[in-house]
Amino acid sequence: MLDMAKSKILLLDADPTWTLALSDELIGRHFEVLTATRAEDALILLEARSVGILVAEINQPAHHGLEFIEQVRQVHPSVSVLICTSKPTVSQSVAAMRIGAVNYLEKAVDRESLDLVCRAVD
Repeated sequence: MLDMAKSKILLLDADPTWTLALSDELIGRHFEVLTATRAEDALILLEARSVGILVAEINQPAHHGLEFIEQVRQVHPSVSVLICTSKPTVSQSVAAMRIGAVNYLEKAVDRESLDLVCRAVD
C-alpha cells in the first residue's frame, strides 16, 4: 500500500501543456497531484498539504531554481525533489543533486519522457 504522503505530488511549472500531461499520467497511476505555476504558490501548498514529492522545473521565470530547491530542502526535508527541465545542463544537474534533488530529468511531453518521470516518482 502506498504511503499517503508519498502518493501526493506537487508539480511546479509554468508550462500548462506539460503540467497537464504529467498530471494525467500520475493520476492514472493513482497519485494525488497538486499543481502550482509560481514558487510562492508551491511553498504555500507544501506548508498546507502533506506532500511527499515535488517535481519542479528548475528554470522558472520568476525564481532562481537552485535557491528555491535549497529552500524547500531546508524547510521540508522529508519532501523528495525531482527536477525536470527543458534546458538541461550538466553543471545545473550536479548543483541540484548536491543540494538534495533525488533526480534530474529532461522535460518533454512525449509518452516515453512522461513514463520516465512517472517511474522516477514511483
